[in-house]
Amino acid sequence: ITNPHYIYPGETVYLGPGATPVVIASEEPAEEPTEAPAPGSIGVDDAPKFRTSTRLPSDMLFLRQHGFLDESELREAGRLVASREQKQMLSTLDEAYGQLPERGDPKAVEANGRYAAYRMVREIVHPVTEESMGYLVEVLGTVDVRSIDRNRLAKVVIADSENPMERGTTRIGPLRKRFHQIQPRSNESTVEGTLAGTLRQAELIGTDAIVLVDRGQRHGVRTGNRFHIVESKDGITTDEETNASYPPEDVGEILVLEARRDASVGYVTQLSREGRVGDRV
Repeated sequence: ITNPHYIYPGETVYLGPGATPVVIASEEPAEEPTEAPAPGSIGVDDAPKFRTSTRLPSDMLFLRQHGFLDESELREAGRLVASREQKQMLSTLDEAYGQLPERGDPKAVEANGRYAAYRMVREIVHPVTEESMGYLVEVLGTVDVRSIDRNRLAKVVIADSENPMERGTTRIGPLRKRFHQIQPRSNESTVEGTLAGTLRQAELIGTDAIVLVDRGQRHGVRTGNRFHIVESKDGITTDEETNASYPPEDVGEILVLEARRDASVGYVTQLSREGRVGDRV
């Protein structure tokens, strides 16, 4: 685009042939799977035929405001418990104290490090198994840890705050929220899973949504892979057993922004109908 006056904020820009597609994804290095990928129940020959989308996310600013944590990450987080000044709500340059877990990993939060400050929003529960998938958090800002005493009480200074930080409810700890550009990558295996949650609580899911899929690195998923939302159904029949006998048809695409051990954070790039939590991928 040689003249930016021809485009306006909010418009979608499509890159033609010859352009190098890039996506926003986690800068965390991908880990090797701890076990062999489990084969999906959809055979290679039965996989839905689709045209890969070239529509890629161009603005991931909202990922700086929200994130997903699993149970192990939450256990390592500290909590703001007090401040030097008579304030309940803290903001930039305020000094405070954070209590770290007594039996937590000493390397999870260290002195002279910078960490995220966030609050819990809701728990993500798997729509089928009803097991906890993790927690949705709202990022409030960042804190600098100046020192940690032998009682695991950390002295911190709030480096920046996008929203006020309340004593008692604000957590501090590592949170993957820094991102860089990478190339999409081909899938190495066929994996079947479930669309387990979404960043914004809603009955229906549209394009540009951030979602959680219940398959991760140990299943063979890598950052940059694509999941496809599929359904097997007849347009009239409502009997689930009958509909399950029909071949899977592709109705949408999810680009993996961050592959974790047991789950993946994805970006919905296209849909031919509205998506829902519980959809098959």
